[in-house]
Amino acid sequence: NIKNGRTSIVFLQLYVFVLPMIAIVTLITNLLVIGVLSKKNLRTPTNYILLTMALCELLTGLSSAPWSVYYLVIYDITPDLEMSDWWCRYHQFFALHMPALFHTAAIWLTCYLAIQRYFYISMPSLMASSYTEE
Repeated sequence: NIKNGRTSIVFLQLYVFVLPMIAIVTLITNLLVIGVLSKKNLRTPTNYILLTMALCELLTGLSSAPWSVYYLVIYDITPDLEMSDWWCRYHQFFALHMPALFHTAAIWLTCYLAIQRYFYISMPSLMASSYTEE
């Protein structure tokens, strides 16, 4: 994959074209889900969880995408640019820790959704009385 300290042309094309397209599709689909589930007539406990999951996944992509695009696309084309002190300090936080935090939150929300669905199915009468909107 790496030849003489440089990324091969195949992987560079992958970084330049495919990864930004995946990021754009992810951004658009999560924004659509957030837009649909935030409608007033769709406010249910399950939809709140789905809305929060979409928001977490959106933040996962938004927190790491600018760093990845810069590092993999711009810096790889011109490696003689010197990284600033700010970049070196905050890159690890924004490109590694923040996405992990948001993605972990989405995973826990998925677990919560599974538990909620289990109780809805196994105890429907109890759940109907506890989750009705007034």
